[in-house]
Order: sequence, then structure tokens, then C-alpha cells
Amino acid sequence: MAFIKVIHESEASGELKEVYERTLARLSPSVRERRGDKLPPIVRIFSLCPALLEARVGFDKGIYRPGHSGLGRRKEELIATQVAALSGCRF
Repeated sequence: MAFIKVIHESEASGELKEVYERTLARLSPSVRERRGDKLPPIVRIFSLCPALLEARVGFDKGIYRPGHSGLGRRKEELIATQVAALSGCRF
């Protein structure tokens, strides 16, 4: 059971719904297909503050640009997975 209150896509309205729609549109087609057009759970953590959610998505896009590090996508994903595992993050 989640201990952080979140608003799911089906419950979103107004500004949050618009931010959710923009965020979903920014996901790559492969991610959207794999997730069934649902946002990753980490996105919903920011649902109580849509402006913060939008800023976070912009920040992610600025620092995490797959394929731009010179390591290659596979190594980038392996590093991200290892860091998540070490920090106990399931995302």
C-alpha cells in the first residue's frame, strides 16, 4: 500500500490532467506501448503539485538524454538499474 497520496490518471482533472497528458505525450512510443499508455508510478508522486511535476519532467529531460553520454543506451540503463538497486528504489 502506498503511503504517498497520489492522483491517478483516471482521477486527474484541470491542470494536473493537462500535465499528465503532456508528460505521456513526451514518453517514447516504446515506453508508452510497454506501459499501456499509463504514466510511470514515479510521475504520480508529484501529482499533488502539477507545477513541480512539470519542472521535474523538464529536469529529467535535461540531464537524462539516452544515448548522449557516449556510453551507449545499454550501459546507461545498466548503470541506472544498479543505482536504483543500491538505493532500494524499485523504479
